[in-house]
Amino acid sequence: CVEEALAASPRIIIDTAKLKGSIALKGGDIDDISFKAYRETVDPNSPNITLFSPDKTQNAYFARFFWLAAQGSTIEVPSISTLWTSDSDRLTAEKPVTLTWDNGQGFLFKRVIAVDDLYMFTITDSVEATGSASATLVPYSVIRRFNKPHVAGTYVLHEGFVGVLGDQGLAELTYDKADKGDALPAGGKGKEYKAAVGGFTGITDKYWAAAFIPEQSQSYDATYRSVDGTTRIYEADMMLPAATVAQGSPATSTKRLF
Repeated sequence: CVEEALAASPRIIIDTAKLKGSIALKGGDIDDISFKAYRETVDPNSPNITLFSPDKTQNAYFARFFWLAAQGSTIEVPSISTLWTSDSDRLTAEKPVTLTWDNGQGFLFKRVIAVDDLYMFTITDSVEATGSASATLVPYSVIRRFNKPHVAGTYVLHEGFVGVLGDQGLAELTYDKADKGDALPAGGKGKEYKAAVGGFTGITDKYWAAAFIPEQSQSYDATYRSVDGTTRIYEADMMLPAATVAQGSPATSTKRLF
């Protein structure tokens, strides 16, 4: 259940004028988001709308951020089991939080998470080489959703994957079309878009959306993925250009989550 999933990790409380929820220190997922101003029904006492829920719950929906190491590399990068250390137990619009993790191999990972007074998070990941070793790492972010949500299925309303991918323009893919899409190199089916510059990419419902927004001058690859299994999983992935970290030359990656 959601309560057990939330209790499985120490958490940073999210508290802004519009949002409430938390961030998991184990894994670093932004995976617990509710809207203070919107409720499930017109009853003012009905539950607030919940957008994000943790991994392994029935209708999990969350944002996850990685560094991918080059193939054959032995560097340990943060994973879903990494327990980050935070400088605060509360994220507000006035005060960002900084997460840190030392991999014990001469690399210090930091993640600064900020949020404005509306719905925009800014995630700044950085890696410092504390020893003489160097590494090439790729920033990779995913919005992951378990199970196909109920969709209205009307012609005038798009629900599913959505983005504006630079000069490639509007990109829309329904859940059903993703299920039957092209086989993807990293698994699943769907569609890939290479070397977009500017725009955004994510998943939309009738009323709510979750989207990544890269730095608008930076090239990125976007993938819309459907993975079949015990649970159907949908992913909107964003891969940014590789960065090299060496002593005295940290690597930094900034992206936004709306």
